[in-house]
Amino acid sequence: MIKHESLFNAFSKNLRNNFQRFGLRLQSGDTEIMDALYVCPISLRCYTIEGLKNRELTLEHVPPESLGGKGIILHVKN
Repeated sequence: MIKHESLFNAFSKNLRNNFQRFGLRLQSGDTEIMDALYVCPISLRCYTIEGLKNRELTLEHVPPESLGGKGIILHVKN
């Protein structure tokens, strides 16, 4: 689970940095969302750390593990 958290944190930090760099904001209604978010690169859905803790996000191997791939992204569990 440590690798999962480090991937979540790295991607989340990168997303926040890019939002700040380009002057972007993420809002839901009138409320600005400031929490750490992870965007699944496959489904393009946003997740908070709760998605990781609830095991909604799993480690995805790219290319597939059977072909020697490494776990490099988090993806929604099917």
